Amino acid sequence: MSEASWTTPKMIEEKERQAKQKEAEKIKLSIEKNGEPNKNLKSFLKGYNLELDNYFNSMEQSEKKKEEIKKLLNDDMVTQTLADERIRDLNKVIEDLKYQATENLINLGNQFKSAYTEQATPSGERLNNNDIKLLQSGIELSQSELQALADKHNADNNQTMLRILKEYAGKRDMFITFKGLDQYVESIDDLINSTKKGLNNNEYWETYIKTPEHRKTLLNNFKEMI
Repeated sequence: MSEASWTTPKMIEEKERQAKQKEAEKIKLSIEKNGEPNKNLKSFLKGYNLELDNYFNSMEQSEKKKEEIKKLLNDDMVTQTLADERIRDLNKVIEDLKYQATENLINLGNQFKSAYTEQATPSGERLNNNDIKLLQSGIELSQSELQALADKHNADNNQTMLRILKEYAGKRDMFITFKGLDQYVESIDDLINSTKKGLNNNEYWETYIKTPEHRKTLLNNFKEMI
């Protein structure tokens, strides 16, 4: 077997990796500061799934190539020295894939958190004048009515209005529940950290991020926290 036949798969794999990286970058750029939360969530989930799909597909191809080399060795088609060299090369490719996937997911998570942080910064543009007029009208809202307003603004991650509602409730010895910025950040960090464990051969988390039905469950739970 010629040396060229060994190097060609590696060259093809590198081209595939670069193409996949460009696609992932496009998705990252679609996460916009001050953008719509639901739109950013969809972009994040698309980027997350794309990164993992690319990673596991590339890993599968690398493992297949290792098995092919072992078979050639067993059939005395290559020397032990050459087989060891190629397997070392493939192990390096696998480690590089794992490192790059981890870095890409961390960067994606950080960009998503940054977008939420921007949205959480108090801004006059995020004031809901109709709801503010209601709060200032003199009508005393009940606990459930106030919570309904909080739920509405929580769905939009409008931390400006949520802070106003929290102060309104506090002055009347009432309380409202909503997700603060720290909870959003914690949820994103938890997902990325669990994914990193899966990429580093934690059997439990690897099953959750690799198997389609398990990953769907994982992401559905994540969406409920966001």
